Amino acid sequence: MTMDKDFLIKLTLFIYQTSEHWPEDNLLKFKIRNLANEILADCILLSQGNFTKTLQSKLLGEVCEIQECFVRARAKRFLNRNEFLLFQKEYNNIKRKWGALTSKGIKQVERRGAFLETEKGFKEEELREREKKILEILEEKGKAQVQDLQKFFPNISKRTLRRDLENLLKKGLVQRSGEWSRIFYYRTKIGQE
Repeated sequence: MTMDKDFLIKLTLFIYQTSEHWPEDNLLKFKIRNLANEILADCILLSQGNFTKTLQSKLLGEVCEIQECFVRARAKRFLNRNEFLLFQKEYNNIKRKWGALTSKGIKQVERRGAFLETEKGFKEEELREREKKILEILEEKGKAQVQDLQKFFPNISKRTLRRDLENLLKKGLVQRSGEWSRIFYYRTKIGQE
């Protein structure tokens, strides 16, 4: 997949144009614009051969953050459906391009459409018992939603289960896909390339 500098500049300009009519006092406007600039700069550096794990990780974190901002902007009705889908698609393409360039010993896992860097050899003993049980369930079922997990933990709130899943996401042991009420969680195998 080729993603040239001119295309990235056009994408960044389109974000500026799209957010131009948003309220001036809304910090989301400036955060999205700043992230778009950072992503553009990092992609240019990477495309010029300045590849480092640190820069790659920074870029992928920024893409994750801007995509979360797009979700908030869509919820506030600042973005229409087509703009939202276009931005998510193009930033997913950036993730795919630069997330695929992993060094040996690093596993990239998707989180809300973004990648997190996880070292091989994570110690599962560091997990809480409920987190271990969640991993076992996901291993057995293949995928699950929060309400599926709640059947196994009837005395635990959905909010607490989401917090557990968020911890597992941060550790790179679980992947998440989907949106809104169609979010599924999958078990990630550390060490698989």
